[in-house]
Amino acid sequence: MNAPVEQAVSVISAVKLSYRVKGATLLDEVSLTIRAGENLGVVGPNGSGKSTLIKLLAGILPPACGEVYLQGERLSAFSRRDIAQRMAVVEQQAETGDSISLLEAVELGRTPWLSALAPWRTEDEQIVAQAIADVGLTPLRHRAWHTLSGGERQRAHIARALAQQPRILLLDEPTN
Repeated sequence: MNAPVEQAVSVISAVKLSYRVKGATLLDEVSLTIRAGENLGVVGPNGSGKSTLIKLLAGILPPACGEVYLQGERLSAFSRRDIAQRMAVVEQQAETGDSISLLEAVELGRTPWLSALAPWRTEDEQIVAQAIADVGLTPLRHRAWHTLSGGERQRAHIARALAQQPRILLLDEPTN
């Protein structure tokens, strides 16, 4: 007799997720399930709610109704730090007016793992260096943020997300 096959717990899922702004419905009862190793692409015209969906899945926006689940538990039960240790988001446009280098921007990806009891370590430097190398920006690591092209900035944002070492990576138009 064969043993029953246990279904894998979803990595992230949404159940009847809706979002409204000033009475207008932007998303209505969206449900999805993504398991480990799966990729999901959301395709649609501008203004159709793709970025809003990503923000709802990441807990950046609260849903009007419905629920997001992270590894089988309600996302609302997690602290922001716990979410950031499990999930990274690369938004379409994330800017800073701060005078920082590409390296410093990518180092921010380690923030969820740092605390007074767990300060910056050599391992963090190695993780950041590898993330920058993975997106091909090692030669630019000391360049000022404001001198980077749009494509270089987008790759730096992806490096920051990789440095975060998430289990889930949400990318909003990563090819911009």
